[in-house]
Formats: sequence, structure tokens, C-alpha cells
Amino acid sequence: GGEQAGRHWAWDSFVHRELLAEVIDGPSHALDEPLQPTTGQPPRAAPTYDYFHANALAFESGDRLTVCLRNVDAIVSLAWPTGEPLTAFGPGLLDWPHAPSFVGDKLLLFDNGKHRGWSRVVEVSRETHELTWEWRGPASRPLWSEVRGFAQRLPNGNTLVTESERGRAMEVTQDGSVVWEFLNPETRQDRRGRAARRRIYRVMAFPPAPESEPKGRADSGSGEDRSHPPR
Repeated sequence: GGEQAGRHWAWDSFVHRELLAEVIDGPSHALDEPLQPTTGQPPRAAPTYDYFHANALAFESGDRLTVCLRNVDAIVSLAWPTGEPLTAFGPGLLDWPHAPSFVGDKLLLFDNGKHRGWSRVVEVSRETHELTWEWRGPASRPLWSEVRGFAQRLPNGNTLVTESERGRAMEVTQDGSVVWEFLNPETRQDRRGRAARRRIYRVMAFPPAPESEPKGRADSGSGEDRSHPPR
């Protein structure tokens, strides 16, 4: 359950299993499977070894939290600080989602599509749970990251997308145009022994750091113009 001790707080999805089953409404999923006792270990869900796989937690409002439960395709609102599941959506719409973030009255997230075989970035209405924006990548190079993945809405309205498994990041406009892309120059061997880009867990944009010196001063002793620090 949701527990507080000083400044520490913990939430256990397994403790709230029955309530989660009530709020997550959709096609058959792992929550419908009976718990199977295992010798010397706590009960676990079969056949899913990682029953819920919570991969993100964020404040939705002053009295609510949002948690992403990947293995049951669910985005769940929790009461703060009790941790009681209140509402949920996702089964039948999402497929192994990652990294939900709030954009006004919308929720932006990376929808991996592990079981359908293609990924997308989606914006979902927090009130109706309907898709309001979707990007699957260009037809010549569809977006695909079986696991991981990230999406961040930028101040200019574009979206920064991390295609983790392919070692790629790009900035995308609302009409789906790619402004720029970054390809990880480091390589690895894939499962078949072929050369592939190293994975990128997450690419994030941060606002420029405040300048520590007044503009116009440019005396670094090395010829570097410190009035325009590198970005």
C-alpha cells in the first residue's frame, strides 16, 4: 500500500492487485490469471514473471499520482498518499507503454507495440482516454523499439522521441516531419552477431543553464567567448 515514513513513500502494486483488477477494464490480460504459489517464494502471477512492471510514476495533481504498468498495458491514477487505484485505461489501446508525461489535459507517452510489432508516440485525452495525436515514424522507416523508448514535448510544440533499441533520437513536428535526428555512433553486436547501434535509454532536453557572468565578458584566457557558452 501507500506508506509514508518521514519523507519516504512506498507503493506496492501486488498489495493492490484486487483493486487494480477492478479499475483496469479491457480485454483479457495478466490480471485475469490466477496466482500460482512457488516453493520458498511469494505467490506470483502465471505466466507473467513480472506481474505489473511499473516503469514510471508521476504526480498528476496535488492528490493523485499516475503510474504506468507496462505488462498489463495500463495507465493508472492513484490516490495520494494512500496509493489506492482510482481509474485506469490502456488495455486494448496501448501495448507495453512507457514514459507517460502530462501535456496540459493530455498524456504523452511512448507506446512500444511489443506484441503488434511496431511502435508509436501518442497523445491521449486524460478525460476521455481517446487518441488526440499519433506518430508512427515515416513510412520509409517506421518507429520501432520493442522495449524502452521515450517522448518529451518541447516548448516549441515539437516532440523529442527516443527510439531506444535502434540507438536513435529525433525531433518531430506536430504534422509528423522530422526536424533532425541523432544516430548513436557507438556500435554493438545484435543477437545474430551483426553490427548495430548501441541502445539509447533516453534523450531529454533541458533549458539552457543561466549564465554565470554578465553578457559581453569574453576573457577566458584561451580565446573562448564565454558570453556564449556551449549548448
